[in-house]
Amino acid sequence: AVIHGEGEYVDGDAHVNTCESHASLARRWLSPHRGISKNNLTAYFRLFELRREILRKPGRDALKEIIRTVL
Repeated sequence: AVIHGEGEYVDGDAHVNTCESHASLARRWLSPHRGISKNNLTAYFRLFELRREILRKPGRDALKEIIRTVL
């Protein structure tokens, strides 16, 4: 855990900027979806994560990921 009160801002790969960036992207992605139920929130975040993973991969690898997820 990163403890800002002790002047610590990075602990290996764990730092607040990554979390804040991810949360900001998720909020922006969810904003057009008005009236999201708490019951469906997990599904929305899984779709958000899948989309981000697919966009990070080159063409064929992205297609394989989509097929693997759908099947």
